[in-house]
Amino acid sequence: MRAQLDEVAQVLELGTEQVVLRPVRAEDRAAYVDFISRIDPADLRRRFFDAHGLSPQSDFEHHVRKDRDGGTGFVAVRQLRGSPDEIVGEARVHRYPGVRAAELAIIVRSDMQRRGLGRALMQKAIEYCAAHGMEVIARMLPDNDAMIGLAKRSGMQVEHAPDGHLAIAHLPAA
Repeated sequence: MRAQLDEVAQVLELGTEQVVLRPVRAEDRAAYVDFISRIDPADLRRRFFDAHGLSPQSDFEHHVRKDRDGGTGFVAVRQLRGSPDEIVGEARVHRYPGVRAAELAIIVRSDMQRRGLGRALMQKAIEYCAAHGMEVIARMLPDNDAMIGLAKRSGMQVEHAPDGHLAIAHLPAA
């Protein structure tokens, strides 16, 4: 089951569009750079905490390196006729070494939000972690109401750090 979950694509119906949810690939580099460039700065800040100096090219390389060292990434791809595929969402799962826990991060392209894509990415990441016996952890800015709400709807418990700088969501391993 683990190999299937890690490798199998899933087709999502979002209104009149189809989006394919699949593992990220090295050849997604150009589509990833385009994806990041089409996200509003406020959304980038909520995902990366500080979007100043964000380099989509180096961010992609960083994730590819992390994926080889114990993480995985899933992308939501909109396939357009006569055009290259577009990445419209991403979920990253980074396994913490030596423990059965992983940190989850999700971002959906700004113009594709509020269609169920974030929920599908969250579910895929949670299923991946459950299949690998890992607790799920997500760190969020306290003003990221959409992600906090998504975490709660996905069964995660959300707590606010005493200093008020982060909200932490977690879901114990099944």
